[in-house]
Amino acid sequence: LHETLGEQGRLLKPRVDGQEVSWEQALTTTAERLQAQRSAHGPQSVAAYLSGQLLTEDYYVANKLFKGFLGTPHLDTNSRLCMASAVAGYKRAFGADAVPCSYEDLEEAELVVLVGSNLAWNHPVLYQRLKVAKERNPLMRVVVIDPRVTDSCEIADLYLGIRPGSDAYLFNGLLAWMDAHNRLDSVYLERHTEGLEDTLNAAQQNSGSVEAVARECDVDPERLE
Repeated sequence: LHETLGEQGRLLKPRVDGQEVSWEQALTTTAERLQAQRSAHGPQSVAAYLSGQLLTEDYYVANKLFKGFLGTPHLDTNSRLCMASAVAGYKRAFGADAVPCSYEDLEEAELVVLVGSNLAWNHPVLYQRLKVAKERNPLMRVVVIDPRVTDSCEIADLYLGIRPGSDAYLFNGLLAWMDAHNRLDSVYLERHTEGLEDTLNAAQQNSGSVEAVARECDVDPERLE
């Protein structure tokens, strides 16, 4: 982690209204303001946003505080915004709520594609492992597909800064191109997938030519080819 994260800008001590205070004062101020808000506007005026990285015991305490004592039903976490969509994608694509690979698989890969993921910040341990694997294997290629230029681009051999929201158009175009140029592993797809023909038809109808995909994604056609 020390190679990716630093203490610059980190909040090391509690602050209230921009001023450094003790932990006791910070907790007292938080409790007083929560109670004042609840008294003035009712329990539903209070909400909490939690992290999906909390422990089960932490979730219990947070729910006990906000639902049990403050009486608000308004609790949310990044799990719903982040992992819930991943779960739906995993189940539809792979049939189970599980990632079908391990870190070691990524380290041995010939091509790694990062889509909308700033691995360097969000998964720094995996990023460092991938960085070391790329240094060890000069043939490994890393592609970053993201509207933003992030720190993960440091290890990218190709960066595609597509227009936000054009991901599906890009992947439909890639699938249609691979099918047209006989780049699909038909034996593997026949054994391990369902609905391939419908998927290919939909991709071909949606994407059009390389130029059309490039125009929709706002990238240079030569970079796609």
